[in-house]
Amino acid sequence: MRDVLEQTEFGRDLARRSREEGREEGREEGREEGRVYTMALLLKHSYGPLDDLADLARKLVASDYEQHVEWVVNRVPLDQLRCGRWPTSSGGC
Repeated sequence: MRDVLEQTEFGRDLARRSREEGREEGREEGREEGRVYTMALLLKHSYGPLDDLADLARKLVASDYEQHVEWVVNRVPLDQLRCGRWPTSSGGC
């Protein structure tokens, strides 16, 4: 069946679109993993070894990546990073 589809214009177009979508998904996953890796390196450099390094890196990458990179580079307190926002006057997340 696959051979028959590949011999038709529709089949070739379908295969091409599937490959393109797969590449795009792969690029997106690769970009995400690259950001997590970079964030983990920045965290380790700025704060030393952390027990929750991988989890924290993933959390920070998942929301407002650029802001969190800036915070890590500026070495804001870890509590602030773990909250993911500026601490409130009450001190809680």
